[in-house]
Amino acid sequence: MNYGNADVSSGEDSFWLGGSLEIDAQGQLEFVTALEREALPVDPAHQRAVKAMWVQPGHGGAFAGKTGSGYDSDRSVFTMGWFIGTARGPRGTVAFAAWREGDGWSGPRVREELRATLQQRGDLAPGR
Repeated sequence: MNYGNADVSSGEDSFWLGGSLEIDAQGQLEFVTALEREALPVDPAHQRAVKAMWVQPGHGGAFAGKTGSGYDSDRSVFTMGWFIGTARGPRGTVAFAAWREGDGWSGPRVREELRATLQQRGDLAPGR
């Protein structure tokens, strides 16, 4: 699917969590945009299923994405978070890839920060 370096050599259970697979923000945006357009080399029905699974509550399906977090178990603290996805608003659909690093950052925290920013910019209507 032309996702990042496409290296899954570190194993099917670990290539995506600190393993061999790597992707940058631009690659994430390209992937999300292709998924939004159902232009990935996968059955469109499967792409629609993935998009249905990542819808975030409270915006009538207009806010969708996937979070991820890094956790330092020795210190019991989240150390990074990311959120990729799409938002639909009055100006159309925007794809995003957001990453924050440092103590206290988690995927859900990045998601909420991004939700507020998109609403403030007018790229996402306020939730219900």
